[in-house]
Amino acid sequence: MKTRWKILIAIGAALLCSWLVQEVRPYAIPTPTAAMNTKELRAKYTEFNARYFDNALPPVKNIELDYGEYNPRYMAQTHLLPGKTFHIGMNESYALAERNADLILLHEMCHIKSWDLDVDAEGTITPHGQVWRSCMLELDRRGAFRVELIDGYEQGDL
Repeated sequence: MKTRWKILIAIGAALLCSWLVQEVRPYAIPTPTAAMNTKELRAKYTEFNARYFDNALPPVKNIELDYGEYNPRYMAQTHLLPGKTFHIGMNESYALAERNADLILLHEMCHIKSWDLDVDAEGTITPHGQVWRSCMLELDRRGAFRVELIDGYEQGDL
């Protein structure tokens, strides 16, 4: 009788352990993906360059634009690469909605426009200096934030 109980307890313990392993196993959480792929981002860059910058920025063929920013502290970063090519690295975690991606892209495009122009008294480049701020205000003046931020906004839609 003792052996039978030991076997039943062993089977019960194995079943309990099996059930617990299933319950405590971390669930796979799907990683969110950005609202736009890089091809769509490049199309937005071209559209915004024409609409808000009068094509004054480098054409998209001379820009590297991807989801290459992984630091959670940054939504995106812009760098000047050798050969005068800019790289805009977007952080996919912040571009889950198309509107967010649009606004981040406009922000980074102002960095391109103000590159090497925002310099303080010591000659240090200030990334969010007066020229960059003027660019952002010009985007606002041209309606970029109203168009890109407020869905379906048009003057007569009240």
